[in-house]
Amino acid sequence: MSSMLRRARLAVIPWVLGLTLAACAGADETAGEVEDPEPLGEIHWAATVQQAVSGGCSTGAVLGLSQQIVDQVNCLVPGILVAVPARPNFKKSSTTFAFMQKPGRDALVKALDANPGKTLNATSMLRTVAQQYVLYAWGKTKSCGVELAASPGTSNHETGQALDTSDYTAWKSALQGQGFKWFGTADDVHFDYTGPGAVNLKGKDVLAFQILWNRNHPDDTIDEDGAYGPQTEARLKVSPADGFPKGAVCDEPGGPGGAGGSGAAGSGAAGSGAAGAGPGGSGGSGQAGSGAAGEG
Repeated sequence: MSSMLRRARLAVIPWVLGLTLAACAGADETAGEVEDPEPLGEIHWAATVQQAVSGGCSTGAVLGLSQQIVDQVNCLVPGILVAVPARPNFKKSSTTFAFMQKPGRDALVKALDANPGKTLNATSMLRTVAQQYVLYAWGKTKSCGVELAASPGTSNHETGQALDTSDYTAWKSALQGQGFKWFGTADDVHFDYTGPGAVNLKGKDVLAFQILWNRNHPDDTIDEDGAYGPQTEARLKVSPADGFPKGAVCDEPGGPGGAGGSGAAGSGAAGSGAAGAGPGGSGGSGQAGSGAAGEG
């Protein structure tokens, strides 16, 4: 789809939404913002999140920090974000952060298992606030093929409900049958899980980052309010792309390393585990951390 056509479609969205809301008061609102597909460039090393913006065209450069944010979200809402397990008909790029809310993950697996004869290629799934910042920065400068990207803290990809696939035509019916909502022609690759068990996690990844920053910078703390603003952005830009020295810690029974959390050393790029499980407990990670579907 050309960027001109995408912008033209974006221009009519407020008018269409106005008609829809007038006719269907109380209808489920999951539209979010139209975004260009996430670039699938090679993963490159970056010292900070800001360096990831200029060093290449892959959000994979901030996977280490993103894994810590996921672990901290799982401290705030225990066990909510889980990795998508391997399936013969599920393919993803090296930069796809294959996490979803657990009910959405289970629904996706059901759709995959019910359709073994066709393959779903996932081009983007979960994006943490760090990954969304990188994408948004590219959008502002029209870099890496990105012209439209939601501002950090507002994208549905940050909630663990979103799935982008280039195979949307082949999978639309199967996904809709499992509780996924197709965004429509304005963003035709995009689906959101809105079925039973879906949780509103807007702002939770921002809050998780704020907690991680304060844990590692007790002399330069910021508000832990889940709101993305200038204070949070300034710290995010200088944060280590590979993750902080101190990772997620949960206030769960059993202390650090309990359900949904990570041990004192946190989690980072070196971790592994198809379902995000590690020696720290169910859904969490021990000192070595956990990775997305076996990726570190």
